[in-house]
Amino acid sequence: MKKIIFYINSFYPVFGGAQKQARLLAKELKNKGFDTTILTRKIKGLKKTIDNIRIIGIKIYGSSRITKAISFSFFSILFFIKNRKNFDIIQTFQMDSNSFTAVVVGKLLNKKAIVRIAGAGKLGEISKHNTFFGKIMIKTVINLASGFIVLNKQSYLDIVKLGVKKEKIILLGNGVEIINTPNIDKNMLKKQMNLPNKKICLFSGRFAEPKKLFLLIEVWEKINNDDFFLILCGDGPLKEKLERKITSNNVKNVEITFKNDLKNLYLASDIFILPTESEGMPNSLLEAMSFKCIPLASNVSGVNEIITDSHNGFLFDNTEESLQEKLEYVMKELDKLKPISENAYKTILEKFSIEKISKKYIKFINSL
Repeated sequence: MKKIIFYINSFYPVFGGAQKQARLLAKELKNKGFDTTILTRKIKGLKKTIDNIRIIGIKIYGSSRITKAISFSFFSILFFIKNRKNFDIIQTFQMDSNSFTAVVVGKLLNKKAIVRIAGAGKLGEISKHNTFFGKIMIKTVINLASGFIVLNKQSYLDIVKLGVKKEKIILLGNGVEIINTPNIDKNMLKKQMNLPNKKICLFSGRFAEPKKLFLLIEVWEKINNDDFFLILCGDGPLKEKLERKITSNNVKNVEITFKNDLKNLYLASDIFILPTESEGMPNSLLEAMSFKCIPLASNVSGVNEIITDSHNGFLFDNTEESLQEKLEYVMKELDKLKPISENAYKTILEKFSIEKISKKYIKFINSL
């Protein structure tokens, strides 16, 4: 069995899509007999193990983002050299300085380096590195990486255009754990969670661009349906601005909250709404579908590869008119849309369970 190091900027207690995927995949690989380690920056609260996975924290120095990145890279290289007999593969989770470090180490030590690219298009990770040094980094990674994991078709096209051979690329979506739940009494669950006895619409994720949360609030204010309640679950730089808008406009039936454990919130919810300008492959959407929420999401790459409109969810264009039309339809027809929620769940079982994703991952690394 191959020994794998997941090389990632931050890990729990930092919660995010990359951290969640690293944890889920590492856990699944561990269960399948792979020796998997997480290598990350040392931060307050970082544990030595999670799910029996070893976590190693590298101490970083400096006060600026650049100095921290340089020190993390330098001490990571020392770690890789010292422990070169203890791993076969390094995998990163974004196209960033970590990827540059990983491919250089891979070349020096004759190890495989796999780079996972999350974002795509104009707002993607490759486009963001459009400076002189950024272009050098991208070119180095493209030339030296053993393989690439991309989350959607746009990312695939992005790196093919850069000259990466197709056999070095796998289109591999995010995976979710399938949690079997009995038939839940939503009203009882809402009561236990101190939620209003209304139909729940949920957004969960980071309050930041490219999420179109102000668009959602504007549409919610226009619809003003007292039978429904909107929960925005998350945190981020736009939180205070969102709170001010909701308060100043006296938007009704909406709450901003934060929860690390979203299971019960998904179970209590009826509709999951994801307004976004760009995605890799949204964990929150996959999770909501695994709990049979009816998904309503922007028609963008990474989302429209999960949702087929009116089959396992609903897609809208990023305009007030489109979102309002689709949301009002789902609200009105909600009691008739159980087949949509069942199809959403079936999509996750067939394509996005972490068990199936891990099997494809193993096949890919064995082919390199």
